[in-house]
Amino acid sequence: MEENLKQMLMSMQNKMIEDSRQLSTVKAQIQVKEREKRLSELTYKEVSQLGDNIHTYKSVGKMFLQADRSVLEKEISDRINVSNESIKALEKKATYLERNINDINGNLKDIFNRRG
Repeated sequence: MEENLKQMLMSMQNKMIEDSRQLSTVKAQIQVKEREKRLSELTYKEVSQLGDNIHTYKSVGKMFLQADRSVLEKEISDRINVSNESIKALEKKATYLERNINDINGNLKDIFNRRG
């Protein structure tokens, strides 16, 4: 019985450590996506304020190609939408991992309260 309890505690501890690592990674990914989104929003704002007679360019690798302003705005808007979707998915994953960590903590407390 004591050996089973020890194995179960070790398993729960390892799961909690792994979930904590994943949560840290997910939170970092959320920050990166939010930064990308802010940059895209600022770029969109600046491009949309340009006049019709202004030439716009987009970067392609190390070069710049002239692009129609409406096409450029569409690409930036698409990037913003993709960032929003990624952020939502990552936030769901973070919520799931936080719930798992809290459940494991609760289970560990229950085990130690019963033992003590």
